[in-house]
Parts: sequence; structure tokens; C-alpha cells
Amino acid sequence: MGGPEHDITDITAQVTKDEPRRDCPALARELQPVSFSNGLWLGDPESRVTWMFNEAPASKGLWRAIYYKHKLPGDCQLGNSLVWEVVDGVIITINAGQISSC
Repeated sequence: MGGPEHDITDITAQVTKDEPRRDCPALARELQPVSFSNGLWLGDPESRVTWMFNEAPASKGLWRAIYYKHKLPGDCQLGNSLVWEVVDGVIITINAGQISSC
């Protein structure tokens, strides 16, 4: 996973009212604000995701998901996923990942 460079291939973020703790400190100010390169992040309206990807997500309860699979050269495949939780039309949890078969 992550190849020889040990890249991070999956992240999860969630809105929380918890205060920072020793085992989960506040994010350093110089790393804020956090977002994907397309600007999507927690607190965004759900409509932004469907607009960006121009695809209706799979849906169950408060959860939505978009999956993408792509064939790579040789006998390999690449899979990407974006899963999010929505409350009152706003993204409160987001998980994005990538995995390859080679």
C-alpha cells in the first residue's frame, strides 16, 4: 500500500466538537485551512460534490459515495473512492482513498 514511497492513500476527516487532546492535537495553524486540491472539504454543501464530479452518488441514510475504477498499463487497476456524510445538506465527514492492484 502506498508503493515504495509509502504515500498516504486514504484519509478521513470529521467535524467534531471535541477539544484537542494529547492523542489528537489541534492542527498546526500553518497547515490550515485544509482542503483537497479542488477545494472540497468539511462544511461544504453536498451540492458542491455532485457539481464537481457531475455524477449522482450512491446513497444510504446520511452517507454518500462515488467510486471510480481505471485500468492501468499491464494487468493493473486503480480504484478511487470518495465517501461523505451529510447533515442538513452539509458535509460533516469525508473519506477519500485510492488503491491499485499492482
